[in-house]
Amino acid sequence: MSLCYGILFAVSLLLDVICGVLYKKKNPILLGLFTSLTITNFGYFFLSLSSSINSAMLFNSIAYLGSVFLPLFMLLIIASLSDLKISKKLIICLAGLSLIVFIIASSGWYSDVYYKTVEIATVNNATVLVKTYGPLHPIYKGYIITYLLAMIGTIIY
Repeated sequence: MSLCYGILFAVSLLLDVICGVLYKKKNPILLGLFTSLTITNFGYFFLSLSSSINSAMLFNSIAYLGSVFLPLFMLLIIASLSDLKISKKLIICLAGLSLIVFIIASSGWYSDVYYKTVEIATVNNATVLVKTYGPLHPIYKGYIITYLLAMIGTIIY
């Protein structure tokens, strides 16, 4: 399993570098998407290699850092392809919302609002987190569903 995560991380890093070289000035939103994906894959790869709960939680938080910004960049790309202009103020508000969701999702070290309990286990030679979800965990699901609906709405529009 760690091998699969490693391959995905290496491929996403390579694509991120290629995107940075070819499209950095032409399409910074695409670079943001690739960078978010690379950060997410980095977190999951090193989470799978972790040997302690602290390192596993750190890399889980890094994976969340990338994954909370992925839907924002996806929505911005869909809007761009649809010739829909999104104001900078709205983009800043959406980025702020993403940051708040990240803070909630990475709060497992110091609070039980997102995860009530967290332990590590080994499955198929990879470290995984065994979690009991807390009361704020549904916020992340709602966040993802809201972005998916916004993307679908943008495509329909």
